[in-house]
Amino acid sequence: VGLAERLNEIEAAEQGTWWAAPPDWTVPELGFGDPVTFRHQAVRFDPQTAYDPASSLPVDVVFEELRNALQNTKAYRPTAASIPAT
Repeated sequence: VGLAERLNEIEAAEQGTWWAAPPDWTVPELGFGDPVTFRHQAVRFDPQTAYDPASSLPVDVVFEELRNALQNTKAYRPTAASIPAT
């Protein structure tokens, strides 16, 4: 289960859903409300997110779920064979 899916499982708010931007973005994003993945990759504050509903989850719960997701994700570690020669 992905992080956004897990947060949606424990979310009690009646409006809004958790979403995650693609992991290959320079700065992947996690949010609640309308996803930005189809608009653009936000560089600074996205004014459209100001209208998103609030999540019912406390910040410490979101951080703990994020920590768990990062600990349980296989990190990409390039090997010499996967790096193109220059």
